[in-house]
Amino acid sequence: MSTTPIYTSILRLATPLNKKQPFRKHLDIGAGSGELIKALHSAFSLESKACDYTESLMKLPGQKVEVANLNVENLPYPDASFDLVTATEVIEHLNIIAGHFAKFTVY
Repeated sequence: MSTTPIYTSILRLATPLNKKQPFRKHLDIGAGSGELIKALHSAFSLESKACDYTESLMKLPGQKVEVANLNVENLPYPDASFDLVTATEVIEHLNIIAGHFAKFTVY
């Protein structure tokens, strides 16, 4: 599946959740070029943080990237920091996923 249908699906699933309780803070794990952040900003009024193994992929002007190798370190954020967390086309690259995602609440 290419990224465009994935991003469209995320927006479709996130829209009713945002109507119930608007998102304020978003984390995109494996943010890459920032296209999903851009799409979410066009649909919702929120602040986004990006986390990836490198900042060199980010193309979205002004978007800071927190660099973290999630195979050997934890996410660099305190618990309960975000209303919306996305991780597209990244989980398959992680050796240990259970520890990173055990605290997420899925709606």
